[in-house]
Amino acid sequence: MREARAGGRVVLALLALLGGSAAAQEDEGRRALEEAQRLAASGRKDRAIEIALTLIRERPDDPWRPSAHFFLALLYHERRQFRTQLAHAEEALARAPEAPWRDGAELARATALAGVGRALEARPIVERLMNGAPHESVREEAASRWKTFSLFGEPAPALSVERWLRGPVRDLASLKGRVVLVLFFEGCAGCSAAYPEVLEIQGRHSAKDIHTIGIAVGGGEAWLAGQEKRLHSIAADRSGKETWDRYQGAGSP
Repeated sequence: MREARAGGRVVLALLALLGGSAAAQEDEGRRALEEAQRLAASGRKDRAIEIALTLIRERPDDPWRPSAHFFLALLYHERRQFRTQLAHAEEALARAPEAPWRDGAELARATALAGVGRALEARPIVERLMNGAPHESVREEAASRWKTFSLFGEPAPALSVERWLRGPVRDLASLKGRVVLVLFFEGCAGCSAAYPEVLEIQGRHSAKDIHTIGIAVGGGEAWLAGQEKRLHSIAADRSGKETWDRYQGAGSP
């Protein structure tokens, strides 16, 4: 997933700048956070999260606690747990408003806002970071995300629906005024991880006659058969890759 790799780039670039006095450089909080970083880099992210959460819970006054919140925001982004990511990003910013990694935490907050359906709040944050974040890594990541964020609130690109597989809808014109959720799937782990969010959105808007348009970037008929069992209403786009490009798809759904 491109987003997960990008989050890793930001945390690796900024954790070296994490705050605390010179005397704190060898304290237990820093050592715990460094160990969490090493574990995350080696793929042991469950254990890394556990260490960071223990630091937050057991050392509430530790100068590295805000950094632990920032670290967790990035890890929860990789897991697509956007509400938890948002909580940790906001806690990091509130506890360390002048931290050298603030721009990275702001980007983590913006991506979490988009993930929980508050994309219009996220858009100006990403634009500001793209144009003026102190760290080059954050500016570059914000610029890459701007390709998608710049579309938030704008008219949706056209879809070319090949056929409706499930639900009462038979053409795009009949969707006017309804809630429409457009999804891009490749059959990857990130796609599977997105399903709880999809189902939650479908349940929240069920009274508004929600319709989900699934855009298959790959997977063919087997993929489509699986989606029919999960989604309220689903269509197959004639050219999933072209639609993905028009919507500036940039990672897992």
